Amino acid sequence: MDTCKPAGIVWDAVFSCEAIGFYKLRPQACQRAAQWLQVEPEECLMVAAHPGDLMAAARVGYRTAFVRRPYERGPNAAPPEAPDDFQPDISVDGFGGLADELGAF
Repeated sequence: MDTCKPAGIVWDAVFSCEAIGFYKLRPQACQRAAQWLQVEPEECLMVAAHPGDLMAAARVGYRTAFVRRPYERGPNAAPPEAPDDFQPDISVDGFGGLADELGAF
């Protein structure tokens, strides 16, 4: 959070799996985060670069945003892609694209 403040990025909360007591991909992790925010899962947006994380969040009702990181595994490796039977609600090429998609600016 300290690295975001100088950039003007404001978070409502940052949850760690250690604090929640469940690790990602387990439904309880997303359910508890929504509970702590006092919102329904349908009011949450999971933003991730890994389709598996998004699929787990979608199973409990979260909306999903896939942010591509094409060089995450190196310049010659294929980035992770979602299976054909899963389509995120939003799919963008970076956080600037996500901000545009959400109408943040």
